[in-house]
Amino acid sequence: MINSETNIKRLLGLIIFIIILTTFFYFNRLPKFDIISNDLNIINSPEIECFQGFCIENELQQSFIERWWNSSITYFRLVSIGMIFAFLVAGLSEAMIVNQKQTIKPNQKSKIINLLKALGIGPIMNLCSACIMPIAAAYQRQNNNISNTITVIQSSATLNLPTILMTIFVFSPYLGISKLLLSISAAIFIGPIVSLVIKKENNNVIDIPEISRDQKTENLSFIKIIKTSLTDWIKYSFKYCIKLGPPMLIAGVIGSLVMQWITRDMISTFLGNNLFGIIIAASIGLLINIPLMFEIPLVALLLILGMGKAPAVTLLFIAAAGGPITFWSLTKMIPIKGVGIFALSTWVISIIGGIITLILINTSIGPNIGLKNIQNIQLTDEITFAQIQGEGVILIAEIENQYLKPKEKLNINFGVENNYTNNIEGILKISVTLNDKTKIYTNEFPKQNFTIKPITKFLQNESIDIHSLTNTTGKMILNFELYENQKIIAKKNIGFHIGEKPKEFFNDITNNAMVDFKHIPQPNDDHPYGNGIAIADFNNDGFVDFYVTNHKGSNSLYKNNGDGTFTDVANELGIELKNMTSTGATFSDYDNDGDSDLLVLNNGENVLFNNINNVNFVDVTKSTNIKGNQRSISASWGDYNNDGFLDIYITNHIKNTFDEIFNKNINDGNNMDILYKNNGDGTFTDTSEILDINYLKNSTGFIASFFDYDNDNDSDIYLVNDIFMKDFQQGNILWENNINKNGSDGFINKSKESNTNLQIFGMGLDIGDYNNDGYEDLFMSNIGRPYLLKNNQDKTFTDITDISGASYAHIKDINTVSWGVNFFDYDNDGWQDIYIANGNMYYNYDKPTEDPLHQRNILLKNIRGEEFVDMTFSSGLGDANRSRATAVADYDNDGDLDLYLTNFNGKIKIFNNNSNNNWLIVKPLGIKSNTDGVGAKIEIKYNNEYQTRTIRNGSSVSSNSEIGAFFGLGNSNSIDELTITWPSNIKQSFRNININQKVLIEETKEEIKYIKQKTFNK
Repeated sequence: MINSETNIKRLLGLIIFIIILTTFFYFNRLPKFDIISNDLNIINSPEIECFQGFCIENELQQSFIERWWNSSITYFRLVSIGMIFAFLVAGLSEAMIVNQKQTIKPNQKSKIINLLKALGIGPIMNLCSACIMPIAAAYQRQNNNISNTITVIQSSATLNLPTILMTIFVFSPYLGISKLLLSISAAIFIGPIVSLVIKKENNNVIDIPEISRDQKTENLSFIKIIKTSLTDWIKYSFKYCIKLGPPMLIAGVIGSLVMQWITRDMISTFLGNNLFGIIIAASIGLLINIPLMFEIPLVALLLILGMGKAPAVTLLFIAAAGGPITFWSLTKMIPIKGVGIFALSTWVISIIGGIITLILINTSIGPNIGLKNIQNIQLTDEITFAQIQGEGVILIAEIENQYLKPKEKLNINFGVENNYTNNIEGILKISVTLNDKTKIYTNEFPKQNFTIKPITKFLQNESIDIHSLTNTTGKMILNFELYENQKIIAKKNIGFHIGEKPKEFFNDITNNAMVDFKHIPQPNDDHPYGNGIAIADFNNDGFVDFYVTNHKGSNSLYKNNGDGTFTDVANELGIELKNMTSTGATFSDYDNDGDSDLLVLNNGENVLFNNINNVNFVDVTKSTNIKGNQRSISASWGDYNNDGFLDIYITNHIKNTFDEIFNKNINDGNNMDILYKNNGDGTFTDTSEILDINYLKNSTGFIASFFDYDNDNDSDIYLVNDIFMKDFQQGNILWENNINKNGSDGFINKSKESNTNLQIFGMGLDIGDYNNDGYEDLFMSNIGRPYLLKNNQDKTFTDITDISGASYAHIKDINTVSWGVNFFDYDNDGWQDIYIANGNMYYNYDKPTEDPLHQRNILLKNIRGEEFVDMTFSSGLGDANRSRATAVADYDNDGDLDLYLTNFNGKIKIFNNNSNNNWLIVKPLGIKSNTDGVGAKIEIKYNNEYQTRTIRNGSSVSSNSEIGAFFGLGNSNSIDELTITWPSNIKQSFRNININQKVLIEETKEEIKYIKQKTFNK
């Protein structure tokens, strides 16, 4: 019954409290979500990262004082409403709700109920730990229970609903749950601990004058009571403002000052994923007061700038749980000893949370901690992408389909890897190229800090949903780019076709071509390196044939029948070598008689067959002085001394078992690579000493290639080595040809100066001018990351693999093992694309389709020398197998390059190319130079475009492609000029060349000869 002044005041106070609480929520707490969201968007900016006016900019455009001032003003603006609300509620409690003459003595039977009440009051207030202090003082005055008062303080700052929701929205589930558990633990346990230490409840609260209470309502009019209550409310609120306002403002100024000195280096040094970082984070959190919920963008910013994940868990809790203002206010209620225990308990709980997180991170059950990995971003009305947290320097994107219908949903598995030991601080950008027009559709999303050892390690896959553009058809390229310090460090591009599925570029014609070759491995050989392909028109009938090697079974020579089929004639010609373990092969006209001779590489003695009149092969191994009993892998041909005869570089791998290799019991020098000089009289001489025997003794060669890296018109050599191991194995080697220069008769090792001394598990190699600048670039395969080295035109190379998108996806937990590689313009658009054959090594004959043995091959489309786009699926080459060697040739004489592929313990595959762009094929015929024209450089100019090709023999791995220069012309219908520079230094130029032709250029002849293409007789 309302029969006293006290009851009337309490009722009035509750009504006013509900009104101001509702107003506060509507006009302050709900807009707070937008403020936090805006802060997070600002943090994601690539130019600037900010929190409450504190910014780390790439280019600081403000002075220190300006930044400090702006940060302080921003802090005051953000906390002012909360502080006013706290003062009003505290004054309201004193003036109307609390009976100062009556205190509620603790009831031992109702401790749990009182605790639950305190846990309920705090979240309703939803004020920061500083702003809640006036209300906490009023609560303590009435209840005289410091334990529950501390619960009110803790629960208001850390357990209010807006904070919980925002934490879950921004951070990973683990980080959100960890903060919730730490907050509950603090709210429940810190109060009793403090009470136990100070041993008694202390009623010394902030000094607010008392007023007389509990007069009967008949003594004062109702209006008089209301006036008195409102006057007292204003008085008490003003008193709290005077007592607590200045310290809160001073704390904000000091906090803003301290934050201006924070740098990326400081964060990565002092807030790393270790115990020291956790302790520092806990200490920082204890020394700052921040507005409610603003621990969220603060932690997000520090994560972006390099803070470890364990310190993040610590700071996310403690930044909200206490601070200088909170502790100072508590000294007005309890002894300083109790305040110290409160601060220490908060500090310890936060550290415990960080340590638990650190333990989990370093175990196999480590959680995904940090910012949300996926946040949907509405880009346009038609298309929605997802923003992904990027970790690493290799972007991984695996898909199942590259054909989309309009509006079709597509799932992509996404992951990242780091090849280096340093932390990568990346920003991921997503853009879309639709029908050759590019738009950036992303808010940059930075990553968290981490360290991974040099061998690449799979991190995790994330899934994003992509919708194609509404009512749009054509080509779409999804571009992922990872930046660090505004510099691109990794790129991944995936191509899609929207609309009706077009005819694929490649289709498997192996069965229709009547090719039934299957590789049979040697069961006891622990080097499952596979077999090779050699391509040439051995019988000069106008159609290219191919030779394929085997390990346990016979080799095969498939003669092109000119009707789309092949016939194996190896046995008929006596070149099947069924009792040898053959590893590779190459065709070459070593004797300059105009036909293609055959060199077969073996695990044992190699065999050289001389082609006699295009119909017979004769073993001339002994008479030519081809010697040795090594495990040969690849052979390349080039005229290193420009005498008109082709020399040979044969790479020899170690014969030792893997156990012996990794125990360093290897290489006695008998497995060195060999450089054979062609003497021009049908014999060869081992001239390896002109390279450097010391380097060769430590090499485990997989393939070498002759190429003119410095454009001085001689043949330099690049060697790709396998099994690089520190201290006893040799990295890749670039030998510069210095013969007949300055009195030298040998090669100079330029590996280090040229930046080509890669220390990798090198496998395959091809050389081509990917950016059409007239200088040849290198692409090589590896166990793990491939390498694209750009020729800088100054005798140096730059690794542009990641920034060009020339890297590829890895299979989870197992590095991709790559073998054969080819530069070739598969779509004849004038830019050389890249094909990579993948497949693991390990034996598993009983389960031939079980991962990780089978790995997907990759086709990367060259976008005008600027970047590469993964077109594997849409090209028709999306199969997964244990692939090894690759080669390209125009087997059907239609002007595009078809693809040949061997598979370990599997069948060979032939893929017919269905490109319809214009083209030109140039076949050189050397007179003073070698007849194959190997080493000749051919340049064409057309429609302000420029291309160059160098005639080469020996590429991929264990193989050679069709010899010739293949140019794609796109839609161009004429060639303005063609120039060929021969190894002999003879230079010829021709103008106005017809397109879609195969031409023969004979050295010294002034006219070009058009070769009538033979077509299939089906």
